Amino acid sequence: VGSPVANRTSARVQHLIGLFANTLVLRTNVSDELTFLELLRQVKEVCLGAYAHEELPFEMLVEELQPERRFSHSPLHQVLFQFQDVPPEFKAPEFKLSVIPIVLGEANVDLMLSLTESDGLLFGEFSYSQNLFAETILRMERQWQVLLESIVENPACPIKSLAIETEEEAAQLIESFNQELEV
Repeated sequence: VGSPVANRTSARVQHLIGLFANTLVLRTNVSDELTFLELLRQVKEVCLGAYAHEELPFEMLVEELQPERRFSHSPLHQVLFQFQDVPPEFKAPEFKLSVIPIVLGEANVDLMLSLTESDGLLFGEFSYSQNLFAETILRMERQWQVLLESIVENPACPIKSLAIETEEEAAQLIESFNQELEV
């Protein structure tokens, strides 16, 4: 999973206007036996390790690792996760800046999830490659909501036990598979 960072760790660039963003590549081993809380701890460690080296340009990492390159994919990740915790309005003595919502359009990766925090609430938006169908993303969005509800109910249960679909969806899926097998 790729995750963009502001890349403003140096005091020299913290107050400059401009794009200094970098993409971190986060790799996590997800095992069925892990609980969500264990996975969360593992992801935290991976993220902290990546943040410790966020000044290393993504392009240098690609050059060093030399993965197989394709024009249709980012070389080290096909999924992007970004979290925006920037306040909606920023005031400077000479300027008044505010965030203008934009339509992200097609992602330059297979799937991108953007989360924004506002007034204590999280808002999410999926962007995706046109090679994936909208129905797939709508189903994934529903499954993500069910998964989050399942995690909140029991964060200490094994990942394999967490629900990703409602009971009605599971019954419908089983029924459609059975119908396909009968044909």
